[in-house]
Amino acid sequence: MAASKTPDQAHAPVLDALANFLAHHAPQHITLAYSGGMDSTVLLHALIRLQP
Repeated sequence: MAASKTPDQAHAPVLDALANFLAHHAPQHITLAYSGGMDSTVLLHALIRLQP
């Protein structure tokens, strides 16, 4: 029987994509807010609101 993935493993692709976006495309104030402890759900909502 295959072992189930831990929450960290299950979300790894999403976290990798988010980290890549923050490193290369996000406005600096959003990146700084995230590194200052903004929770990922709040960050996701902030990024969605930035889209035209």
